[in-house]
Amino acid sequence: MRKKKSKLPEIAKTDRTTLDVGLFKIRSTHADPVKGEVLTREFESGLIAEYATTYALSDVDLRIFLAALSLAEIQHQYEDNKLDKGTQLDLFREFQALGQAKGLEAGYVTISTWELANASGIGWGGSQVKRITESLKRMSNVRATIRKGDRVMSGANMISFAHHENEENEAEAKIAIAISPHFAEAIFGVDNVPHIRVNLHEILQLEHPAAVIIHGMMSSRLSLRGKAARRHSTDIDKLTNRVYEKTDSASVIRNRRRKIQPALEEINMLPDWTVDYDSKTRQVPFE
Repeated sequence: MRKKKSKLPEIAKTDRTTLDVGLFKIRSTHADPVKGEVLTREFESGLIAEYATTYALSDVDLRIFLAALSLAEIQHQYEDNKLDKGTQLDLFREFQALGQAKGLEAGYVTISTWELANASGIGWGGSQVKRITESLKRMSNVRATIRKGDRVMSGANMISFAHHENEENEAEAKIAIAISPHFAEAIFGVDNVPHIRVNLHEILQLEHPAAVIIHGMMSSRLSLRGKAARRHSTDIDKLTNRVYEKTDSASVIRNRRRKIQPALEEINMLPDWTVDYDSKTRQVPFE
């Protein structure tokens, strides 16, 4: 079947934490796909962002997440609400929102599976509908909360989704994806809410799985610190711990240093990016 051309989204906006907390990683093919873990990030204000995930999230999940965010912003700006009330309630109920999240607007997008696959850069094939559904299922089981000490100030599931229409053609089958109020603030451009921007055209050019995750992490740090502090640096081992699952094996650590270098080279080849690696100091400067 010949697919119609679709304009690809350019920018994904998200919160300041999700891409740089270690939620998305390169997973071993032998690893258990069910991996309960809690990831946290503490801010100077004393607030703590916490992610409780049931499933291990991968670079493919990150591609799909960013595409959904960008497409939700486009639909919010240019299209009327096409979800019937029942579907909205079904989707939003799944957020199980607490505290401040109850008063925030959720984002959403209704899109065909082929359009989502195209925007995320994962290609199209006979198993992609299942692949996308499984990815959305994993992300819908991530619980994001903002707390101060032991007090939960706000909380909601990362996304929720539903197959919106029954179509004989799988490529045209619609999926309705609702975006957590926490992430939707970035989509809607809420005043005084810090957010980051990820260039999806660049993501589509990256082939190395680690490059996708590193690009998101670096985009997060560069977006938040601004042009005044444009050049940054990180330790190669800290970087590999963000990209791969934790290990204490010296041989595995050395191997990961080698494995990650082609990913750094891919990002360095992008226009307006400079990424280096100093093997003596084990520093990775980037800008």
